[in-house]
Amino acid sequence: MTSTDQRQKIVEAFLQRLADGGWEALTLADVAADAGLSPAELRADYDGRLAILAEFMRRTDMAVLEAIDPEMAAEPARERLFDVLMRRLDVIAPHKTAVKKLLLAARRDPALALALNGLAVTSMRWMMVAAATDRPGLPGSCGRRALPPSGPAPWKPG
Repeated sequence: MTSTDQRQKIVEAFLQRLADGGWEALTLADVAADAGLSPAELRADYDGRLAILAEFMRRTDMAVLEAIDPEMAAEPARERLFDVLMRRLDVIAPHKTAVKKLLLAARRDPALALALNGLAVTSMRWMMVAAATDRPGLPGSCGRRALPPSGPAPWKPG
């Protein structure tokens, strides 16, 4: 397994290739070469492009979680979630072009869109944890899929 520095080089090479050429042109051989690794060394850590993307998202989540502002604890849930999401945007700002090209590719590739959805739901769960708004079960699941952090109003029969 490669070191943390090598894994970071892989993620950076991946994001640069994504920004430069888009998802369709991004090859694992190019990522390995850009990171200064052999394909075997790349394979030792990652199964493919989605695994590297998942690592980028995990690192983004970690950066947000590590920067939780304890002073926000007394704020309403909406304010805490807004603060967390703005922090997330700050973390991914240097990779704006790569993210934009990824989202454009997902519009043309349903399998990629489905995979991104799974990764996004996981990331949003962690953002809700960071904002102290995560809930178990269906309300939490719905919240992670972009419903208001306070959850839907309870349904009352007629």
